[in-house]
Amino acid sequence: MDVRSVEEWKDLYIREHSLYQGFTERLEHLVQDLLEQVGIELFHLESRTKSIERFMQRITNPSASFRDPVNEMYDLSGVRVVLYFAEDLEKIARMVEEEFTVHKDFSVPYDALQDPDAYGYRSIHYAVSLAPHRATLREWRRYGDLKAEIQVRTILQNAWSAITKKLPYDEVVQSKSLLKRKLLRMSALLEEADEGFLSVWDFVRQGPLPPDSGGAGVFQSPKGPKPSGGAGGEIPRTTGASLRFAQNRSGGDEISVQTLRLYFETHAQKLREWTAIAMEIGYPTSSRSEEYEEKSLENLVAILSAADITSMEDFEAFLGEMENGGVGRQHLRTIFRSFEKEIPHWRIDIYSLFFLLVLNAKWDVLQKKDLVQLGIKGATDRIKGVE
Repeated sequence: MDVRSVEEWKDLYIREHSLYQGFTERLEHLVQDLLEQVGIELFHLESRTKSIERFMQRITNPSASFRDPVNEMYDLSGVRVVLYFAEDLEKIARMVEEEFTVHKDFSVPYDALQDPDAYGYRSIHYAVSLAPHRATLREWRRYGDLKAEIQVRTILQNAWSAITKKLPYDEVVQSKSLLKRKLLRMSALLEEADEGFLSVWDFVRQGPLPPDSGGAGVFQSPKGPKPSGGAGGEIPRTTGASLRFAQNRSGGDEISVQTLRLYFETHAQKLREWTAIAMEIGYPTSSRSEEYEEKSLENLVAILSAADITSMEDFEAFLGEMENGGVGRQHLRTIFRSFEKEIPHWRIDIYSLFFLLVLNAKWDVLQKKDLVQLGIKGATDRIKGVE
């Protein structure tokens, strides 16, 4: 530590404490305003300024190595955002990174949560200071040199954090005890529960399911040529040998109208999930004719091939990427926000939805291709109703 004594650091923090209290209050209001702008529903938002007592405990800890604790501590001011669902974690993480200066060496960003070797059910936390464009504003100028911590958690992540604070956490992590194994299982269960609640919420947002409909959802099930046993516009229930055939065939086959149709017929759950996402975002919900949907399926094949997604294995891997962490939802939301006034007039079926998803997610590949020659431009205009 610096040549100042512990008592001198205490006196300095006492003098600065009211400044940090003001910073904490303003920071909480700022975070709340930013979250309201992106339309995220919160479970809870709280803030705190580190007390004098906690500050002293930190700097007198034998393992502490501060030279200038007031400037080196990133959590003298703190804001905690507690969410209902894990799908919003990435959105808030992106917002924090855009609106603040993030000190990455002292942060656990969203990407770090994907580390399969990480211990426990960790949450996001960012060490931040005001971004230059805000620090120069008159009302923020006095806080320009201060730092803070912003934590982002789901309700279950918050429960994990609160409970494990009661345990000798560091000792457990370093040990090979049965207690550590039990905690590992519990953290995995909490993560699974977060994902499960999100799946349930997706179904709730889809609205009541008609009896025996299989929950195909707002776009209706694709109406293309029906295999024997199919009835009306429903997705046939495929069981037994036919399902095993579909599962075996979907992996390495080349992308075609036939292989895609078979995939969607045997993966009705994915149609329900993406339908729920589209409805939640605000995409139009009218159904289309069989001829329209057949052409939409052909266009989906064309854009997948143009995006170098040439086999069903590639397609399943792409959908997996889109489902991971709400990536696909964010792509669809980006499109919606960019064309919010025009989209109510677009002609969208479930195949067109996947077309738009590929168009936005694979633009880095597609922009290098001749989209007019490949028919992608015409297919996009068809969705927009400007053929």
